Amino acid sequence: MELSAIMEEALAPAVMLHKLTKCIVSVFVTVLENEGGVLAAAINCASLALVDAAVEMYDVVTAASVGIVNGRVVLDPNRDEEQRGDGRLVLAYMPSMERVTYMLQAGKIQHTQLQEAVDLCTDACTGVTRSSLTASLVQALS
Repeated sequence: MELSAIMEEALAPAVMLHKLTKCIVSVFVTVLENEGGVLAAAINCASLALVDAAVEMYDVVTAASVGIVNGRVVLDPNRDEEQRGDGRLVLAYMPSMERVTYMLQAGKIQHTQLQEAVDLCTDACTGVTRSSLTASLVQALS
C-alpha cells in the first residue's frame, strides 16, 4: 500500500469531512532521515499539521510502532531493529474516542504478542496525547 493511501486512511476518520465540502486538504510529508518509526512519525506530524491549520477534527490521531525483536515486543524500534526483527506493527489511534483508525502489521507476530503490541501502541498514543495537552496547557497559562 502506498504511503499516501495509508496516511489518508489513518487521518480521514478524525477529520470532520462534512464541514469541508468545498475544501481540498492536502498533506505533504517529506522524510529527511529514517531512523525507524517513520510511518508513525509521519502520521503524528500530519495530524498535528491539521490541528495547526485549524481543520475541524473529532480527535487528534496519534500513532506508535512496535517491533518483534528477539521474541520481545519493543516499542518504537529503531531502523536496525525494524529490519532485523521478525515483525512490526504500526497503529494509528484517536485516544479521546478510543478508536483505532489504522493498523499495519508486517512480518510474523504471534497471537499473544499481537495483543501486547496493540496494548503497548494504544497506551503510547494515549500518553503522547496527555503529555502534549499538559505541555500546551502549561504554556498557555504561563
